[in-house]
Amino acid sequence: MRVVISQPMYFPWLGQLNQALLADAFVFYSDVQFARGFINRVQILIDGQQELITVPTLGSKRSLINQLKIDYSQQWQKKHLAKIKQSFANALFKSQACSFFHQLVNKGHENLSQLSSSTVISLCEELFPEQCPMFFDSADFPRQSKRTDSLLHICKELGATKYLTGHGAANYILVEQFDKAGIELEFIDYHIVTYPQLGGKHITPYVSSLDAFARLGSEKVIDLLKSGTIIANEFGRLTL
Repeated sequence: MRVVISQPMYFPWLGQLNQALLADAFVFYSDVQFARGFINRVQILIDGQQELITVPTLGSKRSLINQLKIDYSQQWQKKHLAKIKQSFANALFKSQACSFFHQLVNKGHENLSQLSSSTVISLCEELFPEQCPMFFDSADFPRQSKRTDSLLHICKELGATKYLTGHGAANYILVEQFDKAGIELEFIDYHIVTYPQLGGKHITPYVSSLDAFARLGSEKVIDLLKSGTIIANEFGRLTL
């Protein structure tokens, strides 16, 4: 049982979807403090340049992710859709990708966690329906612990034999605690296949996965997700 625990991202880049593809269980880490990143925003390509679109929120940015309310008064859905249409102007599957986007952002999600989590789940179901992991939310696993202990608690509750994480976790995660628990710690080895974005050229992988959806069609996006895993001890040697 390979488990991934990750904060939900708003129409995430292909890397997070590749984590989901590799996972048996994917847990949205929603009951932690919001931090600046891609939880409520994502990059898209406009005329060959990366541009951020951001979901506005209400209340303190020190709130938990699952407590941040969405500010619908700013009509951001229309603004984002206009940007998406501009980004995908010459994409073969523009209509399908824009319709997919429009349906998701107009479901009236109450908080940021619900919205961003739903974009991840829906993309997985659309792009690799036969290989979707089971999805969970960290709020469903009550705990008092933090950092590594918190992650371990969730992994144990799910019966994990492997825990897959991103490179940033190397700065804080305690490998020896996973070894003691008998859970193999893995880091993702990113490999996202390039594809034509503008004028037949690939610009960047660090944009919403909707970009690949619009340009290649939903059935072909899975062919871009070629990332593998590196066990913790080997990852440490590679980064020295």
